[in-house]
Amino acid sequence: MSLRTLTVVFFYFAFLCCKSNAEDASNTTLDPSSENSTSAEDLPINSDCFYEMQLRDELLFKGQLNRDVNNKLFLTAELVYDNFGWIGFGITDKNRAVMAGSQAIIGVLGEDEMEAEPIMYSMTRTSRSGVIPMEEEYQTLFDHKIEETEISTILSFSKYVDEPFHHAMNFSEPVVFLYALAFTHDLRPHPYYGVFKVDFNEACVPSLQEQDIRIDSSLAEFQDALRLHGILASLAWAIAVPFAILSIMFRDKFSNPKTCFKSHFYLNVITILFTIGAFVIVMMVFKKSKRLNFSKPHHIIGMILLIFCMIQFISGILRPSSGSAKKQKWRNVHKIFGITTYLLSIYEVVSGLQLYSQLYGVWNWNLVYSIWTAIVIIAMFYSKIMGRELNNAQE
Repeated sequence: MSLRTLTVVFFYFAFLCCKSNAEDASNTTLDPSSENSTSAEDLPINSDCFYEMQLRDELLFKGQLNRDVNNKLFLTAELVYDNFGWIGFGITDKNRAVMAGSQAIIGVLGEDEMEAEPIMYSMTRTSRSGVIPMEEEYQTLFDHKIEETEISTILSFSKYVDEPFHHAMNFSEPVVFLYALAFTHDLRPHPYYGVFKVDFNEACVPSLQEQDIRIDSSLAEFQDALRLHGILASLAWAIAVPFAILSIMFRDKFSNPKTCFKSHFYLNVITILFTIGAFVIVMMVFKKSKRLNFSKPHHIIGMILLIFCMIQFISGILRPSSGSAKKQKWRNVHKIFGITTYLLSIYEVVSGLQLYSQLYGVWNWNLVYSIWTAIVIIAMFYSKIMGRELNNAQE
């Protein structure tokens, strides 16, 4: 593979990184005059219509759309929990069915309280420390309360569809919501949670199938596992592999040639171990979340990378001896195969960071990775150029 081809491929990946980051930035606006606001004004509604869904045996959801005197659309909702404890209702960010990045209406009753006012929270992480009350000026719920009866706990509220610094709800299409339930009167971890979607364009009381109500698992409980998967994969393919390649390309800088090859060997061992670890973790997540499938290119390329790095490692162990006539042919194949694997890994890291950012609403590290990859590519070019100049000088 020529240097020109390598350059074109790298800048293509860098362009995809920048493009995806720009799209993410443009899609995260909280301007109340967004497209969702326009669709909310035009949406025909039936203010006499309640939408009911039995989310669990012990949890019933009721929802209704209304307009105020200024024709501003708002949602009135009620969750009836046939037990005692706190209730949470999550509003997702652009219908992404995850806790982190969402906003939640949570009602908590004190030990001696029979009624209280729920408040809105920003869900920055899945842990308790990431459940942060929104500032007072954004606590805009009305007709809201949480109360206990003799047999149940009821959370009810009304909320405008489009508000500054609130996630907009686009009711022109099915809307994804979250719920959480607990047995306590303080905000401790919840044993029950779920995802459901409501289509307010359907009949007044939609009879949805189970798979329509409870959409794909949010994977919120697997954030730590997927973070570890990403860390292992990044250490392998963003750190170990580039240094393994550069150690060979700059072998003339080593005082002892054996040190160069040992560095290359052990960095590849690290790559294989970390890649296997990342693969095992994600397979466990897939199995536990019942999402055992390879539905995205990231999954397929990841499997290919695992196979390729094993082949590359084994071929390195079985390399011909220095005096063998096959040594040069092996070296060329090994080099091309290695560069191809590295290019695939660039896509894999980029797509992995992108998926994690979209899934959990966290910052996308692709810009940092793009800068680091550019430094690695420049170092590769420098090695090639210096090698050619050395050969010309010797001639």
